[in-house]
Amino acid sequence: MGPEQPKDSNNSELNISRGWRTVDEEIGALNEFFSGKSVDFYARYGNAGLSEKEEEMAGRLGVDKTLLYNSGMSAITSVLENLKLASGDVLLYSPYVYGQTKTYIENLRNLGIKCISVDPGDTAGVQEAIEQHCPRALFFETTGNDPKMPVLDTSLLYRLVEEKNKKYQPKTLSEAFQERFMRIPWIRGWVAAQAKEPGKTEEGALSALVEVFERARTRIAADKSIAGIKGLVDDLRKMGLSNSIYRAELSELIMIIQRAWDTSRQKSLTIILDNTISTESVKDMGSELKSIPKDVPVIVVESGTKFMAQDQVSLGVVYSNKSEIMQELETWRAVDGGYLPPSAAERLPDLSKEEFDKRNRNIISNAKRLAEAFAKVAGKEDILSVSHPNLPGHRNYDYVSKNMPNGSVAVFYVECAKPAVEVCHKLEQIGLAGLVEYGGSFAFEKTRLGVFDPKGNGLRIAGGNEGPEDIEKICRIIESL
Repeated sequence: MGPEQPKDSNNSELNISRGWRTVDEEIGALNEFFSGKSVDFYARYGNAGLSEKEEEMAGRLGVDKTLLYNSGMSAITSVLENLKLASGDVLLYSPYVYGQTKTYIENLRNLGIKCISVDPGDTAGVQEAIEQHCPRALFFETTGNDPKMPVLDTSLLYRLVEEKNKKYQPKTLSEAFQERFMRIPWIRGWVAAQAKEPGKTEEGALSALVEVFERARTRIAADKSIAGIKGLVDDLRKMGLSNSIYRAELSELIMIIQRAWDTSRQKSLTIILDNTISTESVKDMGSELKSIPKDVPVIVVESGTKFMAQDQVSLGVVYSNKSEIMQELETWRAVDGGYLPPSAAERLPDLSKEEFDKRNRNIISNAKRLAEAFAKVAGKEDILSVSHPNLPGHRNYDYVSKNMPNGSVAVFYVECAKPAVEVCHKLEQIGLAGLVEYGGSFAFEKTRLGVFDPKGNGLRIAGGNEGPEDIEKICRIIESL
């Protein structure tokens, strides 16, 4: 089944801003809007057409609610911005993602956010990174849109984050300082000595210390330097800690402040997963979200331009296992302007879940068959290697063959032994001309070959929606290389 033809968009229901005949009608619409109903008041704040499509999409994906955006990148940037990451926060991310996503994430470093790359296909490495860096968020693609194509073991990731978040206890800066103080022998000794003096207590001594350390942190933040440590040393001497300060390194005082500050800002860990190239038809994130532990917030994003919109409109899709996250994102979408306009929502193809899954699974199955065909001639004159998670030899093959045996992705990568353009010319000469298309993206009716560097050896293959006979014809030509 191919993409549907665009519907007639010349009607007032698709206007961005609606007008009313009387002021009472407008006020009535406003009251409905403020009560939380979907009203065609102004498209930025939601409209009936968009709400209808979001409900349809939610039913197709098996989730309670979806939010639709004007592109996949708009959905990704909106989700990341809504986390309100601050300077010093840690974001773990996969370097094997869509190029624009990677560029956006790495630019967050300019805001002081610590963006640390970790290979999602290396489960031990992911676990170590979570324990070492105490991140605020993780951003991975379920299967990487990159020639390495790492596959994420999501079940294991949920367990790791559940363990981490169970230990999470929000702390004020004062609580963080007090906890840190009691780990340091020279401070602990001073506090105990203070409690022995008439009229003094450990609580009072700790409160006094918190006050001078918080004052120092404020000075350091204001001056953007460690000059505030001098004032802290003076304050500690006045409190009778002179001898202890001489024994302590100034770096230790700085570390006390930094660790307490980091602890006070630490929040539970949120997982963001991009499921674009696997899609819900084979990597059913809707079902997974229903069984995830309550302590694990997960947000799924997807460029819906491919499978869901069939290249009719640019589309981003977001859903989550947390209703409060969806409410925050819906509010933030009105701020960042990432909503899907009414005219675009109108152009989305109407597919039942059965039609949706059947088409997607056929495309992904065809991609697997094409990868097998290329793998048969790998190591010969034209093809060096093939990267597809369902091929033996891929490092995540065991996980993929168990969980997605009939195919896991719509695209895969081929490394040619010569410029990819020459290999494509040869394939055309031996019969491929007219059977495939060339270009980027995926989830089309015809298989696509993508050459993104005219002089490079890389070739990206996107499976099409061909029937068994046509896909086998293409495969026989490839196997004859």
